[in-house]
Amino acid sequence: NNPKRSIRLLSQMELRFFFKEIIQQNSNNQSEVVIDELIKCYHLCKTHFIDISTMSSFSSSPGTLLVEWIYELEKIKLARGCIDSTDLFTIVNPTLDKHEKKGKYYAFGFKKPTPEQDKLFQILGCESIKPISLVNTIQALSFIDHEFELQEIALWAKETSTQNPAYQIGIIIPNLGELQNTIKNIFDQVFASSLIETHRKPYNISLGISLCQYPLIQHLLNIITLSKQIIDDGINHKTLIKVITSPFIQGAHKESNNRALSVNRILALGREKSSTNKILSLIKDCPQLSQTITELRQLKFQTKLPLEDWLIVINKLLTTWAFATDRSLTSSEYQLFEKYQNESLIL
Repeated sequence: NNPKRSIRLLSQMELRFFFKEIIQQNSNNQSEVVIDELIKCYHLCKTHFIDISTMSSFSSSPGTLLVEWIYELEKIKLARGCIDSTDLFTIVNPTLDKHEKKGKYYAFGFKKPTPEQDKLFQILGCESIKPISLVNTIQALSFIDHEFELQEIALWAKETSTQNPAYQIGIIIPNLGELQNTIKNIFDQVFASSLIETHRKPYNISLGISLCQYPLIQHLLNIITLSKQIIDDGINHKTLIKVITSPFIQGAHKESNNRALSVNRILALGREKSSTNKILSLIKDCPQLSQTITELRQLKFQTKLPLEDWLIVINKLLTTWAFATDRSLTSSEYQLFEKYQNESLIL
């Protein structure tokens, strides 16, 4: 599309727009499907050297309409001094015939070239390069159900790891989230690792679902949100109740009954927010929770910090809440929190 040239190349979007305008003038059917089919037929006719005028002799009305619409497009292109991608071969063909060829040309990646492409390759004297066909030595297997398949996978993984201790084996299971417990039980049985601690098992199961779906992550985000509200002295009751009842903060088990009573007192206020002092007055019988909130309200952080400094802030907040220390973590919770801690050390 050189502005100094008298002819302009239409984009696919512009071509589609012109066809849409043409159809609106001549038909009530303006659906995207009709436009898609029209563009497809237009390209097929051009790339297969089909004389569009011959289609008008067809008895079917769609053929007649197609010819009318394409002729209308040609008029618009001529009036506006435009061409589209289907015109390029016709324009460059005479030049290519006279052009002195230098070097060799190769065609690769064309499974079934169109007549137009074949003609171009013939003019250029292209040599076709076929892709290397690899011999497939992978044996396809089928099983009665998921359990039989997982059993076979686990046996194969154990045998392979025994023969090649240095190997790292990766197994992709599309519906991992649904089968996680089944996978754990079968692998524990095959690897005889039922009594081994999670972090010492000979295998590791990926979490299998998005992070935000894990309660551990949801509670962590709620804790960070509440911490900011405590520092800003404006606590949202919904967020506070989610954190008070969280099993991941210190004192969750010891103060569980008193925290439940505190939730009732907070709900009885009948409003959305309260000051930090007001909340502290309602949770006096929860000393551990009161101490944590008191410590948090004394913290001050800058609003603009580099990413690595924000990590330090988050770790400080989690340490203040003694996050993930009040009870033993499940397998997936342990993996998730361990991954976070390891990445924190790297950063």
